[in-house]
Amino acid sequence: MAYADDITLFSTNVQDLQNLIDVCVAYSKRWRFKFGVEKSKVTIVGKCSLYQDPKWRLGDKSLNILSNVFNRGGNNASHVTNRLTKCRQSIYVLGSTGMLYPGTTPDVQAYLYKCICQPALT
Repeated sequence: MAYADDITLFSTNVQDLQNLIDVCVAYSKRWRFKFGVEKSKVTIVGKCSLYQDPKWRLGDKSLNILSNVFNRGGNNASHVTNRLTKCRQSIYVLGSTGMLYPGTTPDVQAYLYKCICQPALT
């Protein structure tokens, strides 16, 4: 699917998705434009039976896996748990900056949370 300067690719397996990406890269080389790798993401929907996250490449750059949103049963509990874990990690990393008790003022803590923790959560 394509709309304006966005494109969405769908596949039921890792290799076929890489093949689709390669077709897009070849097209972009032919017409002399580049895809924004930093804005390109992969989302896995459904249970991933692989032992480690698959890797996809856009030309010579690796693509980031945005998330594994839903499992086979249509449940997103693992995605929510992952987001909460990332948020907690960012809070603990900020412990030395005064985020934890006794720390900085509530205003500074709220600012740090909004700038660092909240994006990890969402």
